[in-house]
Amino acid sequence: MDKYQYDTGKEILTGAKSITRFIIKKWASEGKKQFTAKELDEYLKNLQGLNTPYKDNTGSNLHSMCVNSNSSKHYSNSKPDFLYLVDRGIFEMYDPIKHGDNVKQIESLLNDLAVINKKEKRRKLKKQLPKYKSLHAKDRGAFGMRYQHGVPNVLYQV
Repeated sequence: MDKYQYDTGKEILTGAKSITRFIIKKWASEGKKQFTAKELDEYLKNLQGLNTPYKDNTGSNLHSMCVNSNSSKHYSNSKPDFLYLVDRGIFEMYDPIKHGDNVKQIESLLNDLAVINKKEKRRKLKKQLPKYKSLHAKDRGAFGMRYQHGVPNVLYQV
């Protein structure tokens, strides 16, 4: 059984995400174009008719419903075609005409390229750094350290 249940008058919604979707669609039908996660969180906490007090992470629920958020791919039961992330913490209903219908592919491609570039830079940096390994007990001096040029050194270059 889902943690939250809400009776809309027409149906009983179960789960934080379905209740969140219902409220966002209601706001959109009333003309509310944009909203913040904080606004929605406050609304849900004060929602009359909710079976238990609302304590979910509204921000992560919203990100899981966004077409342009990487978080959506981490949630198996998300429908990432519902919201558009305008700015940090600011959301609006996704509109393919306004936001473009290939937003998901473009964002995904750019993020993939960024990850590839980051890995390539890390690989190049690793090649440039000298390799080190710790000394074995038999290679340490009388005080448990190896002396190199009169200075104690616990690591030495291979």
